[in-house]
Amino acid sequence: MKAIENSIAANINRADKIRQHIDGLGGDYQNTTPGQTVEDYTATITNLNGKITTLTQKRDDLKNNTADRKNFMKKPNFGLFELLLRLKAGIISQYKSKSAVAKKAVALIDKYRAQPTEEPPKTQDEDGNPVPLPKTKSEFQSGYDSKEGILRDIVDLIDNQDDYNPVHPDLSKENLHAALAQATQLNDDVFGDFSVVINLLIERNMLYTLLFYDTKGVKEYLKGRFGNEHPNYTLAVAQKVTKLDFVPKEDPRDN
Repeated sequence: MKAIENSIAANINRADKIRQHIDGLGGDYQNTTPGQTVEDYTATITNLNGKITTLTQKRDDLKNNTADRKNFMKKPNFGLFELLLRLKAGIISQYKSKSAVAKKAVALIDKYRAQPTEEPPKTQDEDGNPVPLPKTKSEFQSGYDSKEGILRDIVDLIDNQDDYNPVHPDLSKENLHAALAQATQLNDDVFGDFSVVINLLIERNMLYTLLFYDTKGVKEYLKGRFGNEHPNYTLAVAQKVTKLDFVPKEDPRDN
C-alpha cells in the first residue's frame, strides 16, 4: 500500500509543476477544454490533495477504533473478557452452578469467549483498487457482531433476574448495559470508518484518473500550440504523470 501512495504523491507533485508552468504562460495558454483550463486543472489537484489528507485521517480513525474494539471485546484479561469472567463467578456464587440461570449464563459467557474473530481486511490492494463495500455490518464484523449479540443475550438474561445481587459494583445491571453500549458503538465505529475509507479511495482514484487524462490533454494542447520542440511543450512533457493500475483504459468522461 505504501508504494501506491508514494506513486500517487510523486505524480501529483509532477502535475503541480505542469500547473505552475501553464499558469505562468498567462495569455499564451488558452485551452478551454473542461478540466484542462488553469482553473480546472488547479481545482483537480487541490481536491485530490484534500481527499488524500482526509483519507489519511480516516485511516487513522479506522486503525485506532479497530485497536480499541479488539482490546475491549477480545483481549484476554482485559475489558469484556475480564468482566464476563467475574460475572460468571458472581452468577455461580449467587445462583449456584446447577441452577438454570447459572447454566445459561455460563454457556453464554463461554460462547462469547470462544467466538472467533477477524480484524477488518485491507481497504485496498497493492494496485490501489479499493475492496468492495461490505453489504451489512453483520457480514463485515467477522465474529465481532456475533460477540455483540451474545453479550446482548447475557445482559437480557441478567435483566430478567429480579433478585440479581451483584457481588461487585462493576457487575451491576447498569454497568453491563454500559459495556453492551460500548461494544455496539465500537462495532458501529469500525464499520462506519471502513465504509468511509472505501468511499474516499473510490473518490481519490476517480480524481487521479481525471488528473491523468487532463494532463495528457494539456500536453497535447501545448504540443499543438507551440510544436514538439518548443520549451513551452518540452517543459511540460518532461513531467511524467503515469497511468497507475487502477486508472481505466479510457477517460470515463468519454463514455
